[in-house]
Amino acid sequence: MTNLVKNVALIGHGYWGQKIRSSILKNKNLRLLFIADKDKKKLFFQYKRPKYTKLILDFNDIDLKKIHAVFIVTPAKTHYKIAKYFLNKNINVFIEKPITLNIKDFQTLDKISKKNKKILMSGDLYLYNPAINLIKKKITNNFLGKIKYIEFNRLNCGIVRSDINLIENLSSHDISILFYFFNNLKIKKIQTTKQRILPFGDYDIFIASIFFSNNLKISIKLSWCYPTKVRNIVIFGTKKNLFFNDLKPNEIKISNKIIYNKNGLKNSGKEYRLSVKNFDKSPLDIELNYFYNCLISKNRPKSNKKIILNTLKLIEKLNKS
Repeated sequence: MTNLVKNVALIGHGYWGQKIRSSILKNKNLRLLFIADKDKKKLFFQYKRPKYTKLILDFNDIDLKKIHAVFIVTPAKTHYKIAKYFLNKNINVFIEKPITLNIKDFQTLDKISKKNKKILMSGDLYLYNPAINLIKKKITNNFLGKIKYIEFNRLNCGIVRSDINLIENLSSHDISILFYFFNNLKIKKIQTTKQRILPFGDYDIFIASIFFSNNLKISIKLSWCYPTKVRNIVIFGTKKNLFFNDLKPNEIKISNKIIYNKNGLKNSGKEYRLSVKNFDKSPLDIELNYFYNCLISKNRPKSNKKIILNTLKLIEKLNKS
């Protein structure tokens, strides 16, 4: 082991925590010394792990002298308390989304991380997705023209969370992508629809239309009780339109803009696909390697303060709508 290898701990070994554990173990630059979870069933089931990885029920039992960073993959309401504990102990922190449930808590964590010169990184997985980065490039270089409308669809018959609501659980992905694509967006108006289908909870279908001062309109559609899985992004520009299906993430569909004539509308018929490179690694593997590089270089992550603040602000507005 070289001095560049970073010893880490994982707190939370549920569905996503197990995925992060697998990704950490694949990374030659990260050494997983501790896994903590108060649920014995999640912690002690059979899976491959190195002999040096210690399983513990209480994260307070982690030997802080042995680790450089901690991955927090616990219920969202616990993020602030756990992250604050480790940042105050001069430990770098990676937190799965949402980083906190309110702006004030994030600002406190950000202040501590800067004071102690430690990395605080939000687990915004899509910012490390090669397809999303290619789309950002096409928007930035005006390949699509002026963007008029973007539609985000994140629908599934999946896990219904009790620790956070539908908006906090699913919209943070797409909102962080939005503010990653565009640096300066000012909200003009928000219209929302909420629908309860399941016999419990507040709502399980959510649709938002968000109007910005630059005439950009965004539609976000969310559900965790939809009969089929849908994850896509549709972008309409003045030059070209774009379609990205996250279930087939190695290609992006491009079509020339629709032709308008006296007989109505028709597509130009010119469609093609852009191949997405660098899919030999999963976005999660890329994200964790990026976090490692931040630990080495001490650079601030691309999921920076501005993106996080804008994401939290819009989530708060959607919750109040």
